[in-house]
Amino acid sequence: MRYLDCHLGNLIDALAVCQNEDAVQFALKCLATNAGCTHYSYVELRPAGHRVCSTYPVDWQERYIEQNYITLDPTVIQAGRTMRPVPWSYADKHRYDDKTRLFFEEARKFGIASGIILPIRAGFGTTVFLSLATEREATNKIAVRDRAYAATAVAFVHSSFMRLSKTVLGANDVPLSPRELHCAAWAAMGKTKAETGSMLGLSEKTVRFYLERVREKLNATNVTHAVRIGTMRNLF
Repeated sequence: MRYLDCHLGNLIDALAVCQNEDAVQFALKCLATNAGCTHYSYVELRPAGHRVCSTYPVDWQERYIEQNYITLDPTVIQAGRTMRPVPWSYADKHRYDDKTRLFFEEARKFGIASGIILPIRAGFGTTVFLSLATEREATNKIAVRDRAYAATAVAFVHSSFMRLSKTVLGANDVPLSPRELHCAAWAAMGKTKAETGSMLGLSEKTVRFYLERVREKLNATNVTHAVRIGTMRNLF
């Protein structure tokens, strides 16, 4: 096994001083290079949509989305189920069924033959995956000794993207209170006012008040419009 732990410390240090998203992406490229990999992929799976930042070939990214491979990819499925790092290699394809073996064959043609995927749970139903991959069929897989440390590193990546995205999109210009943000975030996930109130310990009337405040601050025509604006601006 080739252990990733020492490189994760360097990643955390780099992220602590990042001032823009380009710097975060550069830190991830350095992580991949130091780990002996050629690609990285950062993915947020949200109930209301996905966010992807990746150096995988564009044709492969488009193919992956077009074929909905996220429902077939055994590394994503296992990592999402166990919330543990999953080392993988094309050399292990014999363990899977024919359809999954064809998936590995196709990925290999795009220069993706082995790697590791690191998952975490984030807020409001979001799951985050950080993957490293190389074109080599690794018999000496990448692994981590300290799963908690790996999760911390992925959380740093996630928080960096969230913080810097909000800066770019002007989120700080909209002074939403924590309660307003919570109510709007649950509304974005399709929760009713009663359901949101139950989760936050508030009355339905109070939730309605907070959502109306969000609507006013975002200059929206209604709450649905406000949620749409907030989601587009990455406010919650």
